Amino acid sequence: MRADQFVFRLNPGEQAAVRLYATRFGQPYADAPVITVRYSDQLQPFSPLGTAPTVATPEEAIEFPVRTVTGADGTATLTVRASDPGTPRDYIDGQVYGLYPVLEETIISPARPYPFNQWSFITLLVWSAFAPDEPPTWFGAIHPVLQQYANLYPVMNRFLDLGDYDSVCDHVRLLELAFALPVEHPNSMPVTRDLSSAKRAAILRWLREPDQNGKPRKGTPPPRPAEELAPSEVPGPVEARFSPERGGKASAASRRLVANGPKAGIAPVGPSEVRP
Repeated sequence: MRADQFVFRLNPGEQAAVRLYATRFGQPYADAPVITVRYSDQLQPFSPLGTAPTVATPEEAIEFPVRTVTGADGTATLTVRASDPGTPRDYIDGQVYGLYPVLEETIISPARPYPFNQWSFITLLVWSAFAPDEPPTWFGAIHPVLQQYANLYPVMNRFLDLGDYDSVCDHVRLLELAFALPVEHPNSMPVTRDLSSAKRAAILRWLREPDQNGKPRKGTPPPRPAEELAPSEVPGPVEARFSPERGGKASAASRRLVANGPKAGIAPVGPSEVRP
């Protein structure tokens, strides 16, 4: 028992028709009952970089019949339906699942397993649901997606930095061409084909709908992290702009000067008045 296609990529709401072939003594096995079980042991059980992301959860994101029967030609179709798995792998899009179709008569017992090819399992990548901002902007939905590919393929930075707005704008037409190609095309982007239909549609819309300046919409940048702000940029009272942990006496003196200087009639010291 085996499938002729082992890898499927599904968007939420889509289904895969897995063609199964059963043989007995090298001949098509008609009317053979097939049992399909979940099997995730071959899906990256460990990582040299630490704990690997959890796979095969949530289970309800894929549905399939446990038992099917082959026809007169020894084949059967296993239909697998996908729904939104959420984001169980955090920054990695979607979730991966493994399925094993086996002949029912070969299932003896866990103590006496039937010798089958451990690599003949079916792998499914089910993407997470994706809803971009309306309309899509660089700082909204687009940059986080393209930045991941910039991280994966730094060699591209020699001619295109997918994590940089200006660099992407310089290559709008070529990017539109690559993202619009069918995934079967050798020049389709990304090369791994691991991009959901929803994200691909958002990127294409963003590339094709420029703003009044003739460029794809940039949007509003997110607030800068507090640790990147200069003291004068920190909101709130003057005292809150200085960290007691930094500077010791100098920090305390600067706080006192700024806070009390105007009330005490202290005039600012100009550059020409600075003495060693």
